Amino acid sequence: QVPVHSFCCIHRGNILMGGAAESSILSAGGPASVKYAMQNSSTVPVKAIEVTLTEIVRFSAQGHHSSSSTALFHTRLSPQDAGLDQALRPLENGSQVGDLMALRDMLESDRFKVNFNIPAGARNTYNGSIIHVEHSLMIKVITTFGSANPTLQRPIQMFSRARP
Repeated sequence: QVPVHSFCCIHRGNILMGGAAESSILSAGGPASVKYAMQNSSTVPVKAIEVTLTEIVRFSAQGHHSSSSTALFHTRLSPQDAGLDQALRPLENGSQVGDLMALRDMLESDRFKVNFNIPAGARNTYNGSIIHVEHSLMIKVITTFGSANPTLQRPIQMFSRARP
């Protein structure tokens, strides 16, 4: 559950969100699926849901540092395309149990899912003494101007497919 603020300090309610790749280990050149879920209990309208898979390469040697970031996949879904219920709902019996169960049901459903192919040129996840290659899955709820955009970000492992 993420609090939503407008202009950094005016509380507008909460957005309950979740998401996950169907596998936390992905393969370069292979298919991937990301499931997402969101329940808007704030007064701020949701404009879109963004799903991004990013590759970050960091270099560090003899006091020199460099990094680059590449979006391996990015999509922006309208609330209608994402199939999300944007209506405000009160919490059941003053608790969050009902909303958490609804979120779980959404994440278990294939209705709230984005399928895509990972580029064959994606690098393997690697953590060496000089070079680090990291991958990150980000699901962001885009709200109106002046309001915070709640974000989930999780590390993902990427490996090349074995070649015969």
